Amino acid sequence: MNLCYADVIILLATLEAELQELVNRLDQVSCKYSLLINVDKTKLMAIDGIVCAYSLIQNEQLEQVDTFSRR
Repeated sequence: MNLCYADVIILLATLEAELQELVNRLDQVSCKYSLLINVDKTKLMAIDGIVCAYSLIQNEQLEQVDTFSRR
């Protein structure tokens, strides 16, 4: 199977540290298989007003948004 791109990937976690671990694993696996993640299009959304102050992928901070829109 030849996976060129994934349209939407959703990572769910109950704690900010768990989310960062998921993001780290996604980043590691992507690098291992030479897949690129567009950090500009990658967004972070928290439920219940939780602020994720520090989530990184490819050493860049992810933008946190209030709503999800598929573009």
